[in-house]
Amino acid sequence: MSLNQASGHVAKAAVLGYYGRGNIGDEAVLAGIRRSLEHLAPGRVELTVLSADPAETSGSHHLAAVQRMKRREVGRTLAASDALIVGGGSLLQDTTSLRSLIYYIGVIRWARWKKKPVILYSQGIGPLRRHIARFLTRVEVERAALVTVRDRNSAALLESIGVKRPIAISADPAFMLEADRSGVAALWDMERRDKPLIGLALRNWDDPARTENRYRLLIEAIKEIGSPLLIPMQRPDDQVLCNEMAAKTGCLALEPIMSPSAMMAVFGTLDVLIGVRLHALILALTAGTPVLAVGYDPKVDALMEELGELDFLMSWQNWTAASITEKIGKLLSTGDAARAKQLQIIQTMRKRSLIAARLTLGVLGINIDTETQSAAMEAGNL
Repeated sequence: MSLNQASGHVAKAAVLGYYGRGNIGDEAVLAGIRRSLEHLAPGRVELTVLSADPAETSGSHHLAAVQRMKRREVGRTLAASDALIVGGGSLLQDTTSLRSLIYYIGVIRWARWKKKPVILYSQGIGPLRRHIARFLTRVEVERAALVTVRDRNSAALLESIGVKRPIAISADPAFMLEADRSGVAALWDMERRDKPLIGLALRNWDDPARTENRYRLLIEAIKEIGSPLLIPMQRPDDQVLCNEMAAKTGCLALEPIMSPSAMMAVFGTLDVLIGVRLHALILALTAGTPVLAVGYDPKVDALMEELGELDFLMSWQNWTAASITEKIGKLLSTGDAARAKQLQIIQTMRKRSLIAARLTLGVLGINIDTETQSAAMEAGNL
């Protein structure tokens, strides 16, 4: 489907996601979408973000933003847009709540009612535990103008719930980001380390007491090898958790950093990142830091499967101190060889992430010539 706009037309798109909620991962998705579209078609797409905090979104991303819960503002934005981009992340799922899924489905239906094409951009689909969640998702996916997902597991889930339409497999938009290293060196003296610096991106998951016990085990195991640094990815929840665990274990907790590019720079100073947050893993990988993933959600398993790195995936339920130290030791010992392999993986993921941008431009009626497209795709490693 295409809007068939004239050459040189600047398209306008509303962007829907979990933006303006203090989550670095979702902010990284938005920044990656913008960067991808700009990479392929500079100056050809104007984005307006449906955000929970329009002022913060505008200030952080230099994009127009409106309050996503104000019907009049959302309605005006959809009316003025050429399409709705449902922007990455795990929006079509009912783990957070069925209410969250219904909100996103509601905006999608509103856009269709206004006869605006709906673009599902590098979505992570599921889990979809309820029958009504599977039904609503299937209906809206079938009616969308374009569907791209970030991994094969998401495509398989859509097929399993009865989706028959074509689905393009792309990659998470956050793979397109670059680090902003200005000021990061001031956070700590990197030249005076006597142990490897091992970051932990933690989140609340499971029963609070059980979660604390597992994190204590994790931190004590790390102390045998290196220096733990607790890193919050969501404000204020992760910040509170990291500060509490730092006080109980004597670790250092980083203050929240809401710029994904600045957080990438922090990850780039680590020797290893242990992530209980999907986008902590993605940003660390893209910064060149080896990762050990904790599979708290199927999306983490899907990422490590896509990367071919299942050896460095730990189950939330079954880790032991011995397994942690063994895997960290292996990551530290492989050194340059692991980083070279990782660089190849990231270049592949960046090129894949541009698939969603290229197809989106097609729906928006923006055509780029074959030579420019090939050069841009080949430059996906930026």
